[in-house]
Amino acid sequence: ILHDRTTAQIEAIRTGKEPPGWHNPGLTVSEHVLNTRYELGLEQDKPGAPYRAYITKLQVEFGYTRLDVYVASDYRKGTCEYNQILKHEMEHVGIHAATYREYKRRLREALAAPGRLPTRKNPLHVRDPAQAQVQVDRQVKGITTPLYDRFNAELVRAQARIDTPANYKAVQKRCKNWKR
Repeated sequence: ILHDRTTAQIEAIRTGKEPPGWHNPGLTVSEHVLNTRYELGLEQDKPGAPYRAYITKLQVEFGYTRLDVYVASDYRKGTCEYNQILKHEMEHVGIHAATYREYKRRLREALAAPGRLPTRKNPLHVRDPAQAQVQVDRQVKGITTPLYDRFNAELVRAQARIDTPANYKAVQKRCKNWKR
């Protein structure tokens, strides 16, 4: 939780458009990553025969590299305004956590589903190792990329549900004489 920027400085970080005259004293900024690495096993019965290609090791890095919560330094810690801004931003953090857990589960299930990726028992049959690399890349990305795209889209939708002018007004009504 960062409390070292003014409302104006926080607004400069934002990438979205705010309604005219609206000032945003809080912000949650996230960055996440999805990377995959794998090792291929290749077997061939005799020279010139097709290869049997399969994944021997698959590593998936799916996680957050940044999750920063900003509350404007215009609001003293412990004040009603500070607490309400922080509460709203922590709702954003909760959305990130819940969405991440759900898509981590979906990703794990999709990658482990029988027949989705080549195994020693169910290998790809290819003419050369380069062809194996291309096909396995396509298969892995065919599973991970659509899920990661849905994860990003779900984050945007879920965050937008709480970032509405009506919700912001409700947050401000919880404090008497909200400092603007």
